[in-house]
Amino acid sequence: MGGFFSRHIVLQVLRDIVTCIGFTGIDQEYEHPSHPELILKAGEQSVDECVQQLVHLLVTRVSHDYNTDTCE
Repeated sequence: MGGFFSRHIVLQVLRDIVTCIGFTGIDQEYEHPSHPELILKAGEQSVDECVQQLVHLLVTRVSHDYNTDTCE
């Protein structure tokens, strides 16, 4: 045996954790957002352009949360 816990027990615990958390696409059906905050056109834009859009969204959101003092 390689460790204290068997692989079966570890996988069972991970499955239970994922089920409790509720990961979309794993234990819940994926639902398309009605009004997405960001749409990355990876087939039309470079990786750098997509990353810049994502970083801009995150920085804007963090800045807004910091200024309004409402981090979620």
